[in-house]
Amino acid sequence: MNPATRQRLETLLSALIDEQLTREQADELDFLLRDDPRNRTFYVQYMDLQAALTLPSNGNEDDDTANDHAMDWQSVLETMSEMGRTSEHRQHQATRRDRIQSQAPWLVTAISLAAALYFAFASLVAPTGDLGEVTLKDDQNDVTQVLVASSAGAEFFRDIAPGVGETLEYEREYALTAGMMNLVFPCGASAILEAPCVVEIADPMRLIVKIGRCSVHAPDGAEGFQVDTPSNKIIDLGTRFSVDVDSIGSANVQVVEGAADVVAISREHPVGHGNAQRLTEKEAHRFDGMESEPLDFNARGYRAELPDRLISYRTKSATEPVSELASITVQRGGNEHTYPVDELVGIKVIHYRSSHTAFHIATDGIQPAANADSLATLESDYSLITGLINPGGSKTSLKESPILRDLTQTEDGVDDGTQGMGFRFVTPLVNDPGPDVVLFEVQNFVDTPDGDAFHISPLEFRPGLHSHTITRYDITTKSSEAKRVREFELHRAAPVTNLLNLTLDRDKGFRPPENFLSVATGIDLSDLGYELGDSVDGLFLQDAMENDLPIDPMLIAGLPPVSTKPDPKQHEESTP
Repeated sequence: MNPATRQRLETLLSALIDEQLTREQADELDFLLRDDPRNRTFYVQYMDLQAALTLPSNGNEDDDTANDHAMDWQSVLETMSEMGRTSEHRQHQATRRDRIQSQAPWLVTAISLAAALYFAFASLVAPTGDLGEVTLKDDQNDVTQVLVASSAGAEFFRDIAPGVGETLEYEREYALTAGMMNLVFPCGASAILEAPCVVEIADPMRLIVKIGRCSVHAPDGAEGFQVDTPSNKIIDLGTRFSVDVDSIGSANVQVVEGAADVVAISREHPVGHGNAQRLTEKEAHRFDGMESEPLDFNARGYRAELPDRLISYRTKSATEPVSELASITVQRGGNEHTYPVDELVGIKVIHYRSSHTAFHIATDGIQPAANADSLATLESDYSLITGLINPGGSKTSLKESPILRDLTQTEDGVDDGTQGMGFRFVTPLVNDPGPDVVLFEVQNFVDTPDGDAFHISPLEFRPGLHSHTITRYDITTKSSEAKRVREFELHRAAPVTNLLNLTLDRDKGFRPPENFLSVATGIDLSDLGYELGDSVDGLFLQDAMENDLPIDPMLIAGLPPVSTKPDPKQHEESTP
């Protein structure tokens, strides 16, 4: 790094720390960090140094003084969780009118800048294995390591969340700020962490939970596995139990089955003092050192598995950038299923209306035929870079059936169609447990990392049915499963009243830079009020209008009924 660059980085980072960074300075800093890995290294070193300077030490401070300097995890986790679930934060992340229309440099706040930096690191080191499969790297066959068995939207504070099959380091603090993660210990015990929480892997038989919730399963052979909280340690006797540690170190402990001993600990007695209190099946207590009080047992406090979701996807090309989907892996009813694209159920768009003066068609460079039928199939051609994008929307979701416009209706001045996109499945879907529909969209690195929020509604409302809003995708730009897509072409149109309008008003196309990822999410029809077993022939999609960056759906497909999916175990048993 040359002296001039170093001096400029110091000036910009100083302004960042003082919260005085201007928009132009943020653009410049973002460019410097993206442009040179040496600049990113300097950024991390500089910020770590500044953090260290705020905690001076003469080497003689006592334990109480050292404790005063500890990270205030409660406030950090509350802030991170609030940022992740509020639309206000999402709005602050996206200040440009249209992500694809503009070629201006990225504008980032201090938080989004750090996210962009760490994502740059993640893209270099993160794995791309499926979440549900523990696939070890060659150097990770050490049976003494703690492995990530599965993950659901997991994000760590100031750290890269390890992928499935990767290991966590011993004696290192991890702060899970979003999602869930399932860890497997060498002894066979497993622990599901739920954000927000802070943990440390002490050794192969001991997990330290400093704040937050975890659910532990210790099967036969894992007896003696231990979970430490700030005031107690829980020793497994062959059981399933949950631990929920609050901001002052007290812990709610519930035993679902089996038994566990709870012992008080302190700085003076780190191994424990006093008699152990044994909890057995369906017992719950609140512990604060030697003090305890019984609680009502609540089975919902224990999580036996991660939620149903879209786990991962594979593309026809093993190397990025990619364009064609090959298969998806989902968890439905607690079981994993992998579907090749030829098993997915396609859709046909029957209605499209948008007031956005933006691009509405994405192609791979080959323009579809200029007719409504051709455009209506763009969403189900299994390409991750073609589709009808930027549909209309509403800040509030639909409460009644949308008004669908005939695709052939061309009268001027007619304004009776509902903003959004309606589509029917090639064959009706059967509502099964877990995701029944998958949606893919393109997203650049910093605008809305969780994916563009949208409403999904029934085509025809009836008692019991309602709209559902998705604000965070199963696979986001921060997920190691998200893949960079290759260059695509965009076509502009005036505000669109129907699909024919799209065919008439297209321009020759625009190619944005290759800085987009394919993010995706599952949609559970039960979230719309459908009962299990119900038949569903179509849905209606609207942008949630949380900001001025509308959703860009590139692929929407249904999943076949679980009952029609072959059981791989049965196949293996029947194979001679």
